[in-house]
Amino acid sequence: MRKLFITLFNRLHEEIFSDFIENIDVVDSHTNIYHKVKYSEADVIRLPFDLRYFTINNGEVTLYYENGIYATIVRK
Repeated sequence: MRKLFITLFNRLHEEIFSDFIENIDVVDSHTNIYHKVKYSEADVIRLPFDLRYFTINNGEVTLYYENGIYATIVRK
C-alpha cells in the first residue's frame, strides 16, 4: 500500500522537512501533519500559517502558505 509523503520547503525552495505521514488536516489558518495513527501531541507538526491556495497536478498536491512556505504531498 502506498503512503502519503510530504516535503516542506521554505521560500528559497530549500527543503526543511520530508517524511511519510499518516494524515494531514488543512484549514485556512493552520495545518496539522500526523506521522502515525496513534500519536501524542509531540508527534504532530503544526504549521500556523494561512493557507493561500493549493494545486493538484499529476497526483501531486501542493499547498502554498502566506509566508512563502509550501508543501508537496504525493503517494509513494
